[in-house]
Order: sequence, then structure tokens, then C-alpha cells
Amino acid sequence: MRLRDLDAKRVVIWGGGREARSVVDACRRSGVRAEIVIVDDHAAQVGTLDGIAVRAPDTRTIAKADVVVRSPGVSKYRLSLRDAKVVTTATNLWFAEPHAPVIAVTGTKGKSTTSSLIAHLLQGLGTNAGLAGNIGRSPLDHLGEPEPDFWVLELSSYQTSDLDAAPAVAALTSLSPEHLDWHLGEENYVSDKLRLFAHAGTVVVNDADPGVVGVLDRLREPHGSRGEREWPSLLVGAHNAQLVRLAVTVLRVIGIDVDARHEEIERALATFEPLPHRLEPVADRDGVVYVDDSLSTTPVAAIAAMESFSDRPVTLLVGGYDRGLDYGSLADYVRAHPNVTVIAMPDSGHRIAETIDVRGRVHEVDDLVDGVALASTVTPAGGVVLLSPAAPSFGRFKDYAERGQAFADLARRAGA
Repeated sequence: MRLRDLDAKRVVIWGGGREARSVVDACRRSGVRAEIVIVDDHAAQVGTLDGIAVRAPDTRTIAKADVVVRSPGVSKYRLSLRDAKVVTTATNLWFAEPHAPVIAVTGTKGKSTTSSLIAHLLQGLGTNAGLAGNIGRSPLDHLGEPEPDFWVLELSSYQTSDLDAAPAVAALTSLSPEHLDWHLGEENYVSDKLRLFAHAGTVVVNDADPGVVGVLDRLREPHGSRGEREWPSLLVGAHNAQLVRLAVTVLRVIGIDVDARHEEIERALATFEPLPHRLEPVADRDGVVYVDDSLSTTPVAAIAAMESFSDRPVTLLVGGYDRGLDYGSLADYVRAHPNVTVIAMPDSGHRIAETIDVRGRVHEVDDLVDGVALASTVTPAGGVVLLSPAAPSFGRFKDYAERGQAFADLARRAGA
């Protein structure tokens, strides 16, 4: 379904956020005259969007719509969507329009860094690359603009779950359980992620990731990145080294002579800095470095973050919205590494602390403020205070960015 197919239709946009605004704007810019209704589960908080009153969703409104445009935060498994005649998304609407070749990147963790890396490297090699999707602007926002040589799109599982598209290249960074409440279980989550690869021209995977290795037999002729040589970069940690290799492998499969142009690639890598809230150093107080890894929302991500500082004392700030994840692997890591102290915060913090159960190295606090204050007293000089929560921020912060900024502000005042 193309954008113009919405003309003269009754269109319900479910979700009152960024992508909803993109759909409304794209319709107006393209001259599409649709009867647009916007619904949102938190309609009273949203109020209006681009002059359109936002109402609460109900079965009758969904059933009367000719087309429902589902925003990423609205699960495709919502029972109300079964009453819809046609369901699409902003991502599918954009893919249906003419556009440059697409390099699509997904994965449980590392997709933002990898997407940004690929776009950065392409630009460094003189190739015009547009970056959009789950990072930055919705691709619909770019309709009507000059096309780049390549689009690099970061896509979440929410966006790949019902994707009807065939990107030129699809890359998989990592795979571990996440968003199980949205996907109604781990198998749905994996299947929804892998939908991106069903019709992709070329599949590239980080086959150093155990979760990715576990699904290789479900992918068509995947190109692994594990054999790619090490590349110098400003990114710390073994997992980031894997992402650099993955990005370079993508360059190979689109026809760039990586070996002949290795000096250009190394120069580009030397100017690529960590993205905000992804192992980002935010303060150095009395020899203690404070690192913001607020985007960490799974145990796997928190473990990878700790491994990045395995040669130093680490005080881990962990806990957030409790999705019922298994924290056994996180507990195993902490038990095996006596240089790690854990400060557990609500809501999942209490369950994490009970799972780790190491006397003297696990502390519980009421909030991030108390967590940073305690961390500043128990972390020795030369150590790292690491916010890597292994949980989303729902309920206490607007999003991971707000949580990370709050941590950075507290870190800069720590010990003052």
C-alpha cells in the first residue's frame, strides 16, 4: 500500500507519537486527502496532534476504518486490530514509495551503533548515505527530499514484525529475549525480528553472537562477520568490536573494496564516537569514571557493558521496569567477578538482588539519586560507576535518554 492509496479513505492512526506525526505530515505534503482519526491509549495526555484531537481507541472506531496505521508502540497482537480491514505502518508506507537501495539493520542490541557506523563509514568513503528509522527521523519525513546513494534504516522488532519489504541488505547485530510482553513470548519475538530477512537481497549477520548463531539455519545464505579482521575504533568493549566488523562486512557485500580502502575506513572509524547513552563516559570524579549505558535494557547488554571494564572495579547500577526477564546470567557473571559491586534499583532491582545473592556486594536503594550517591562512596579510585540497568525506564523516566541524562547530572555533582 502506497501513501496515495490513503486518499479519500477513513484512516485511523493508532498511536499519538513521532510516527503518527510523520504519517499526518506526509499525507499533507503529498496532497493525500484522507479522513484522519488519531487514537492513543493515553489520549488525555497527548491532547492534540497537528491540530487533530486524539481520542481513546475503541473497537467501533477500528472496525469502521478503511485503513489502520499502527505505530510501533502498539503491538500487532492487540486483539482490537483483528477488527481492522487493513493494517499498515509508517515503515511499510515508506518502503512502498520509490527510494534508493536500503541497508536495514535490526537486532536486540547494537542496532543504533551499527546503523550509525554504516552511514558514517559510507559518508567517509564519499558515498551519500541517509540514516533514518528507529534512530533519528522516520523515513516518511524524508519523502520529497533528494535521494541519497543508500538509505541506512535502523528497525526495531516492533517495525519488522509486520514488514512487507525487501531491503537490498539486511543486517542482524544480536539476538536475545526482549519485549516479550509486546510480542507475547520469545518465539514470536524471534520470528518478528527475522521477518526482516525473509525477502532481503543479501543477509549479513554478527555470527560471533550466540543468539544469532542459534538462528542461522533460519536465514538464507547469511554472510557472517566473525572472520573480518579487527579494526581500530574509539568504541570500547568486545561487543562493539563485533559491531565494527559487522559494519565493515556490510561495506564488502555492497561492493566496496574494503582491503584497498582500509586507510580511508580507519580514518572514518577514528572520528566515530560512542552514541549518547551507549557506554558513554559522562564524568570523572576523583579518579572514578561514570559511564552512561542507559540504553541497556537486557541482562545480555549489562553483561557486555561490564565486560568492557573487566580490568577495573565496577559498580553496576541496575534495575528498572520489570518485564519478568531471567536475570540468572547476570547473577552468574557478578558471582564470577569479585571486582563487581551491584546497586539495585526499583522495580526489578529487588528481584535482581535476590537472584545474585552475594553478601556484601549487592545493595538495594530506592531510586537513581540514592544509587549514584552510594556508588560514589563504595567505588574506589580507578573504578567505574556503570549505569547499565538491564531494564527499560518505564514508570520512572520518560525514556532511556531522560534516565541517562539524570544519571549524568548526578554523576557530575557526585562527591561535590
